[in-house]
Amino acid sequence: MKFAAFLVLFSFAASGVWADGFSSPAPAPQTQPAAVQSAPASSPGQRRPEAARRPRIGLVLSGGGARGFAHVGVLKVLEEAGVKVDLITATSMGSMVGGGYAEGYSPEEIEKIIKGVNWQKMFAPKPDRAEMNWRRKEDKEHGLSDTELGIGPQGFALPYGIITTQELDLFLSRVNEPASRITDLSRLPIPFAAFGTDLETGRALVLQKDILLSQAMRASMSIPGAFAPAEWKGHLISDGGLVQNLPVEEARKQGADIVIAVNVGTPLSPRSKLNTLAGVMGQMINILTEQNVQKSISELTPRDIFIVPDLEQYSSGDFDKADEIIRAGEEAARKVLPRLRSLAVPRSEFLAWSEQRRSAIEITGRHVLAGVRVEGLKVVNPANVEREIKLKRGDVVTTAQVERAAQRIWQDDDFLSVPYHFEPGPDGTEMLVFEPQEKTWGYSAFRVGGRLQTNFRDDHTFSFMLEHTLGWINAWGGELKTAVQIGEDEGLQLSYYQPLGVASPVFLNPRFSIGREDYDVYEGDIRAGTWQNKQLIGSVELGYELGRYGVATAGLGYTLLKPNRVVGTGERDVRDTRGFGNFVRFKLDRLNSTSFPTAGYKIDALGVRFWDEMGRSGMKTGYELSATGATTAGPWTFAGTVKAGRSPLEGTFKLGGAFNLSGSSYGRYSGDHMEFARLMAYRNLSSRLAQIGAPVWAGVTVEGGRAYNKLDGEHPGWKSAAGVFLGADTWVGPIYLVGGRTFGGDSAIYFMWGHIQ
Repeated sequence: MKFAAFLVLFSFAASGVWADGFSSPAPAPQTQPAAVQSAPASSPGQRRPEAARRPRIGLVLSGGGARGFAHVGVLKVLEEAGVKVDLITATSMGSMVGGGYAEGYSPEEIEKIIKGVNWQKMFAPKPDRAEMNWRRKEDKEHGLSDTELGIGPQGFALPYGIITTQELDLFLSRVNEPASRITDLSRLPIPFAAFGTDLETGRALVLQKDILLSQAMRASMSIPGAFAPAEWKGHLISDGGLVQNLPVEEARKQGADIVIAVNVGTPLSPRSKLNTLAGVMGQMINILTEQNVQKSISELTPRDIFIVPDLEQYSSGDFDKADEIIRAGEEAARKVLPRLRSLAVPRSEFLAWSEQRRSAIEITGRHVLAGVRVEGLKVVNPANVEREIKLKRGDVVTTAQVERAAQRIWQDDDFLSVPYHFEPGPDGTEMLVFEPQEKTWGYSAFRVGGRLQTNFRDDHTFSFMLEHTLGWINAWGGELKTAVQIGEDEGLQLSYYQPLGVASPVFLNPRFSIGREDYDVYEGDIRAGTWQNKQLIGSVELGYELGRYGVATAGLGYTLLKPNRVVGTGERDVRDTRGFGNFVRFKLDRLNSTSFPTAGYKIDALGVRFWDEMGRSGMKTGYELSATGATTAGPWTFAGTVKAGRSPLEGTFKLGGAFNLSGSSYGRYSGDHMEFARLMAYRNLSSRLAQIGAPVWAGVTVEGGRAYNKLDGEHPGWKSAAGVFLGADTWVGPIYLVGGRTFGGDSAIYFMWGHIQ
């Protein structure tokens, strides 16, 4: 699937165009020849006067998202021609390619790095679910969105961007490890400067002094709306393409006599592409970018060389087309190969320079730590972060170990990203510095979620949840959650999570909830009425976190369960239940997704025992057990689920609806006992439906189960069902179109939004 389609989850790449970001529409035809344009050359017969010295060559590389891969092809031809580059100025993707070359990588090595990147993972909005802590996994199960709406003294605030930069930060630190001690980029083997935009003043910022190469690349690539701005020396920095997408002027200031400028920016879109809000907003950005690019072009002289690869059929989001885009850059540069060769130095001189430049990229891969430091935190307790790092003074560590530590910190969902760098220490050691980026919208935030299902006839159900989280109430990481749910099930839930120490796996979790759940009662195949269970539950549990695997808890609580008839006739022997009791819960969860898992497992077991104060039944017990596993073989994924339960209250468990005896009405079968099993087989169709904008899946499901009220003497046989479905994992949650039939019962076609339960 094209990354442009993946990025559609919030907007700007769906049908609009980023001048320097990721987009999906085809660019408008260029008004100049698409392959190459050169600044006017000297007139025939006119000889250029011999210079007293070799002219300094400045390479200028523009931004353009994936279109920037064409820079690699240009570099290949420059090396073939023997052009010795004296300095590089660049923006966004140009800064990634140009910075790598300035650092010492060859064009072939840069190409290998580009092709080895999982770009979809690089720009993933959240960590892999399997590596989250158990509380964030439960949020996913409840269908809560990834996007948070912060609230503080200045009102509501949204995140700066829809994509976290954690994977990007780690990638840039990894590949720029050879330059990890250089904070003056003019001291690289090839002097280098990247460009960013100061969001406060709108001015261009030259990113060269007092900055690491990885930081300069990251800041220059901060696409508005997609990535959070970078911070540097008091500046809030966004993508440099807004003000200097082709920094010719800076190359002159750095001492370039002759400029080789390569423009891969996305041109303006035609009117046919401006029929959406995203398209119009993208065009506005492109207008700003195109204006500064045209200004830079006007600064080129007859001695300069201007290269524009033919990228009309490629968007800035085509990260899966690196081969073709690199080839386009190479073809464009070859069209001016004679002019490039006129700038060449003797081959022996070029090879010596190239060898000297490349000698700088030797990577030992190991670091002796002088210590570990955490910087920049204002809300989160640094001691909590330090406990997660698990590295100390004197350790000899690899880059991979440091990255794993950064990932552990990030996966707790307290930070936007967790970049790191090394600083020189005594006697050849290095200080490892982590700089976790706290959430710009704060730790008081709302999230929404819910579920919806309809059979397009007479069966419609929905629920909507609004949850507020107040995090980091104290230095140990206390967290208060308040959730309100309306719809088919209604209720209010309060939960307070309190670790018993800094980064302690032991915690207390008081909870309180009130709510109601409706369930239907049938006489044969006729719906005879609707009943309602009202619940009030208060409890406190002591828990132990099992790392990233799960949690075990035990608790005491008070429960009031009260059934009432809502509509219908007839009397039923249902009674209130009220009393004190205890419970235990054990949960292991390593599923990699709640929507379409392709690997992992989840086991959830709950046991309850309490004394009925009503005095009719004495001690009552109940349990809920569920287990899910997923594995992938070739293009197909197989996922199985088994569930069972027993409750002292009628109507607690419900079956019916999509994926739960498909074909039947939602909640068609209900009771105090339940057994159920489901097997699904599905495959990803995204490569065939690349323009959909989200991962698309198709599959089949077979199900069997029963739910019944054993207290009423019921003991029915199992029902079986089968179905087919299409699903998409969108930024608002998973959606499904399902066709199913319960054998010996009904059939239906459903639309469903929300996670399968």
